[in-house]
Amino acid sequence: MNQCIDDLTIVEAGGGWPIALAGRVLAELGATVIKLETPKGDSLRHVGPIHSDGQSYVWHSVSAGKRSIALDLDHESERNLARQLIDMADVVLTDGEQFELGGDAWRAREDLIYVTLTPFGTMPPTVWKHGCEGVIQAAAGIIATTGFPGDSPVRAGCGLADHVAAFYTVTAILAALLHRDHSGRGQQIDMASYDCLITLLLLWLPKYFMTGSAPSRQGNRHLSSVPWNNYRTLDSWIMICTSTDAQWLRLCDLMGRSDLKGGRLDSLPERMNNVDFVDELVAKWVKTQTTSNVVEKLHAIGVPTGPILTVTEMLKDPHAKARGIVAEVPDNAGGHVPVAGPLCKMSETPGIIVGCGPVLDADRAFITERMLEHKSAGQGKSLNARSLFEMTIVESGVFGAGPFATKLMAELGMNVIKIESPDGDGMRHYQPQLDGTAYPFHLYNANKRSIVLDLKLKSGLKLARELIDDADVYLENLGPGVIERLGLGYERFKKSNLSLVYCSVSGFGRTGPYSGNRAYDTVIQAMSGMMGATGDDLPTKIGVSAADLLGPIFACIPIFAALHHRNRGGSGQLIDVSMYDVCASATQSLWPKIWQGGDVQRMGNQHQFYVPYGCYPTRTGDVFIGVEDDRQWMSLSKLLNVRDNLKWANASGRLLERDIVNSHVAEWTKSQAASSVAKKCQGAGIPASPVRTIEETMTNQRTVERDMLVNVHGLNNGELLLTGSPFKMSRTPGRILRGGPAFNDIATQVDK
Repeated sequence: MNQCIDDLTIVEAGGGWPIALAGRVLAELGATVIKLETPKGDSLRHVGPIHSDGQSYVWHSVSAGKRSIALDLDHESERNLARQLIDMADVVLTDGEQFELGGDAWRAREDLIYVTLTPFGTMPPTVWKHGCEGVIQAAAGIIATTGFPGDSPVRAGCGLADHVAAFYTVTAILAALLHRDHSGRGQQIDMASYDCLITLLLLWLPKYFMTGSAPSRQGNRHLSSVPWNNYRTLDSWIMICTSTDAQWLRLCDLMGRSDLKGGRLDSLPERMNNVDFVDELVAKWVKTQTTSNVVEKLHAIGVPTGPILTVTEMLKDPHAKARGIVAEVPDNAGGHVPVAGPLCKMSETPGIIVGCGPVLDADRAFITERMLEHKSAGQGKSLNARSLFEMTIVESGVFGAGPFATKLMAELGMNVIKIESPDGDGMRHYQPQLDGTAYPFHLYNANKRSIVLDLKLKSGLKLARELIDDADVYLENLGPGVIERLGLGYERFKKSNLSLVYCSVSGFGRTGPYSGNRAYDTVIQAMSGMMGATGDDLPTKIGVSAADLLGPIFACIPIFAALHHRNRGGSGQLIDVSMYDVCASATQSLWPKIWQGGDVQRMGNQHQFYVPYGCYPTRTGDVFIGVEDDRQWMSLSKLLNVRDNLKWANASGRLLERDIVNSHVAEWTKSQAASSVAKKCQGAGIPASPVRTIEETMTNQRTVERDMLVNVHGLNNGELLLTGSPFKMSRTPGRILRGGPAFNDIATQVDK
């Protein structure tokens, strides 16, 4: 079976989750991914528990389908091999630290794409170099959004930062490859997990931009909708999300409270003012129902809902099985091992998992032979394909999940035409408003153009079809079955525009038992295991719109990969992006414990495998410290002046005495400033950061240095502050040129 990028060779030279995940996605799409390791092997090989073939479950999942070569760069012959690897590669992906491969190599080889993926970026140089999942969440303000009012903030319990950074990095790589198809030139890419997480703060920033003060944490409530919360049923927990007055009125009828209709609660602002009363009404009704019963009733009246599943329950769920969230592949000992299943659901070139994680240095002979073949074949040539700046995307997108994907592609140069109904995208009407348009709309729709078409009219439908027939990409997220009923389904354009890349973004995907269900961000968080893994006593939604953003960030990957395939003579195709798939996959660091018969408990800011890991008190607020290996612990123990406890020298010993280890760390931190603790830890090679508020993140020096805030012209030529682009690329950087489009601005320009 053909795959999108099976003509490419990627050298993955770096440790940690984000780089491993990025390489794994590229391997799924068909690239030959060569994992360059030290003689001791990548650190993820040793993260327990261990599969029966001697490799860790984590290693198999994040390295499935890759090749391994181990080089000792203290020897000249091995350094020569590394140089030959670079010469053979289309892309070098490195953490900028574990291997010194020469960051200027891309200058010597004009067609090489050289990528660094680090916690805080490499340019400009910084002392902030060490990060992990929790530390990046703390530094970028994500933790500040999650948790209940009055309680301490809590980290997302899944691999949010790792997956977001990996997906953005793969998008940047594929965009650079498309540029190379056009120009023959490679480039250098400097990705930072910190930058990537800042882009998730979108709905939390408008109030800050306008008033200088960010919203407070809401627990499981929504910033602007009521009722929207988790409620206890007779047997479990359920998430209910209403966003319209009509949904609330139907819910009133279902609860037997029709007497509430026609009163002040018909208005969303009034429900917001009386949120405690509304939640009490709903909770009283829900607790008399079983979870399955209330889900069935709410689906029947069109109210988005779903059970709050633990990660263990999610992996057993029929929809997870139908969507292939987990795949079984042959291991290295004649058996099988479970790994994360492929995410790229594509009609012509689907993602494929071709094997498990490789044995250390097992592919040296294969790689050496490939080097010789490459030397005789010579360098590749430009295809003289069209650039991204010459390609057009037509979007039928509403609210967040679809529009954010096209916004990212607009950052990278594509021409995005947004089709809106006569009422406009619903996000235009959010609060706060700026010059008659919602501030959030600008954040989700920067760089686009708008055209208003009434798709209920033949004339509007005809023009929409003409636009799509001329487009390179069409993306829609209008809900299950809507696009087909409008006559704009894939089968219509498969015949009229053979090269069209058609992407459908939905909550649960186009197949599986829940494919017809409507879903909002929080419902996906609930059913994917994200919410079940986050918090302490209560399952807690991640404060940022994790599903609404993670899904569209990922959507850029199969779209760009399909364009790469098209440049090589392939046809267009249908892409099925499921927010559920992507969010479920983001919990995969928790799966190994389940595969060995255990269960995953919510651990607040702590970690199931690492100690010390979490928030610790200082005199100026909390600091997040994340020790992920024994070397980092040895460095921290010197700062703590704890030197004589040998049983803490390895991770298993620290896990057994978690509370005692944590008390030593807290005793050391409590009399210092958070910034001082973080600086000492960073200087000793230990991931650490103050737990920043959104205000502190936005004013932080690194945010400014990395251009993660930009001023552009608004609709009335006023100043508009938006988040910057995470795509730091030497030739084709991501750019935010303007805010969201004026309503129907394409037609307005034509009229003029």
